[in-house]
Amino acid sequence: MLEVNLLRDAGEAIGNILAWIASGVLGIVASLGNVFDDFFGGVADGVGMSDATLFSWVLLALGVFFLIGAVQSFIRASIIGGIFQLVIGAFLIGWAIS
Repeated sequence: MLEVNLLRDAGEAIGNILAWIASGVLGIVASLGNVFDDFFGGVADGVGMSDATLFSWVLLALGVFFLIGAVQSFIRASIIGGIFQLVIGAFLIGWAIS
């Protein structure tokens, strides 16, 4: 005679659903890694970075922040501060690219 264990079958069904959800989430996370890798690889190619190291990315980000600060300084009519930030930002971006 076939023995039916309702609680075991319900637990197995819930376990199967959780395994299906976990595999879906892991698939999404794995594809997001490829998406970010492709995006940052494209940015590195577009900017002209020959070696896209973490140091280069930090320099590039700092340079962009200095350029944004320069634009904000020019909007506030702070010419000296804007020129100072513009030169530092251009220097940092140039260093990241070379």
